[in-house]
Amino acid sequence: MRPQRWNETVAQSPVAVSFFRIHTRPAFPLLRAYITIFSVRVGRLPEKYVGRISVAVVRGLTYLKDEIKILHRDVKPSNMLVNSNGEIKLCDFGVSGMLIDSMANSFVGTRSYMAPERLTGSHYSIQSDIWSFGLSLVELLVGRYPVPALTKTDFAVMFNVPESQIELADGRPDVPPYQASNNPAAMAIFEMLDYIVNEPPPTLPKNLFSKEVIDFVSKCLRKLPSERANLKSLSTDDFFQMYADKDDGGEFAKFVTETIPKVPA
Repeated sequence: MRPQRWNETVAQSPVAVSFFRIHTRPAFPLLRAYITIFSVRVGRLPEKYVGRISVAVVRGLTYLKDEIKILHRDVKPSNMLVNSNGEIKLCDFGVSGMLIDSMANSFVGTRSYMAPERLTGSHYSIQSDIWSFGLSLVELLVGRYPVPALTKTDFAVMFNVPESQIELADGRPDVPPYQASNNPAAMAIFEMLDYIVNEPPPTLPKNLFSKEVIDFVSKCLRKLPSERANLKSLSTDDFFQMYADKDDGGEFAKFVTETIPKVPA
């Protein structure tokens, strides 16, 4: 598919916009209308808003895969856009690749969001995008990049609850602090990538999040691609169904308009 035709096709999607079209002259109003989810966040996002984002991203990835045969390959919160109407879209397809039998080989995308199989040089598939999606959801829910994994102490401080009340969903008694500091900024990139490959994936506490979102995220963050959820199973998941086509009466749009920074015209 030629680039101009590809961008025209992407632009027709209600859930995906192309990086190229956003930066062409006719699209300047679109660029002003949509901002990154990062700009909306104040700390962590409420679970109900993460639910809306999840529905939009799953639908966007499905559209890219089924309609124009591409993988996104750079799924992360800063590539999720929202406007003042509460409409959510995926953007930045500069590293996207055409699907060849659902597999791709090139080593692209933001490495800190890459799936373990990509970091070890294995083939790229839609399952790799789903890992990145799951990691992004945890980040939106807790308010920070979740590698290294948050400890019970971290959760207790973030949510202002006693540490004794924190019960990690995967059954671990706790997550050992990484080199006495659970700060992603303190890790060298190779240490972070090694952590993603060799340590258990991030998890959420049972008493702070719903069973539905915990299960949804867990299905996205299975270390083995063969055990990870696919787009079809995510679209029928209980958490997805809770927010699919749900009319919140403009609540999310109001949240966005009250939270977004004032950008000069």
